[in-house]
Amino acid sequence: MVRRTLLCALLAAAAVLLLCPLSFSEERADTTSVHIGIVPFYTPESIWRSYSPLVRYLNETTALQWKLKLFNSHNAIINGICSGEIDIAFLGPVPFGRASTQCGARPLLVAIGKNGKPYYHSVIVTARTSIETIGDVRGKRFALYKHSTASYVLPLKMLEDEGIALEEITPVYYTSQDRIVDALIRHEADAAGVKESLYEKFKKLNLRKLKISEPLPNFVFCTAPNTGPEIAEAFSTALLRLKPRSRKADKKITGEWDEEIRYGFMKPPATFLRDIARIQELDNRYRQ
Repeated sequence: MVRRTLLCALLAAAAVLLLCPLSFSEERADTTSVHIGIVPFYTPESIWRSYSPLVRYLNETTALQWKLKLFNSHNAIINGICSGEIDIAFLGPVPFGRASTQCGARPLLVAIGKNGKPYYHSVIVTARTSIETIGDVRGKRFALYKHSTASYVLPLKMLEDEGIALEEITPVYYTSQDRIVDALIRHEADAAGVKESLYEKFKKLNLRKLKISEPLPNFVFCTAPNTGPEIAEAFSTALLRLKPRSRKADKKITGEWDEEIRYGFMKPPATFLRDIARIQELDNRYRQ
């Protein structure tokens, strides 16, 4: 009995010694990974589905190990890049401006739109046949996503430009732009502002455009303050070599990527930071 107990104890100790190096090895492997965060403009499920192919491409074409990390709020991803929790983040113009101000995040690559330009528009849309013009949204349920430039700041500006104050609509708040589109289709909301690319994706579901915004600097991949130059170089090289708008082979690669990133990338234009500052001013004004 004593021998059996002793044998069990020795086997248990041996198991611990064998398992400890494995756990340590796994932890070290994870710390050598490059982590990418995506601003939560969609639900976590949508982001994982739409951006995993990008991560798979990076793992296949570079010598680094890349991993996708999800965040549940704009503040969380900004804190994530400023703390070094992630190395690269895909942010809209306002979240990038905040990360740049908060910790010196640097723009790396700007997404190109379907039109080949590094800009995008916000559009006010509806699925209601009774709403024919922008003026018809007075007194109606207007869907907003408070953390979004395209679904909060710019729609409010477009309404104001048409003489419609916030007090003249019934705000209905959602947690992502795809939830807003779903609310429009289900007639839970009467009108809303969304990014134009999202409207293009779902316009066949009886969505109609009422007004379009001025051009805005497009979403940007940016680096954390301590991201190594070898990471930035590998990332930029892998994405800049893709020309999906002119090469069929590259279009096939990006075809399953999210609409926001499937048309290619470019270095930030000379006016990028100035345009970001202008959007930040609007953001500060409408969030007071």
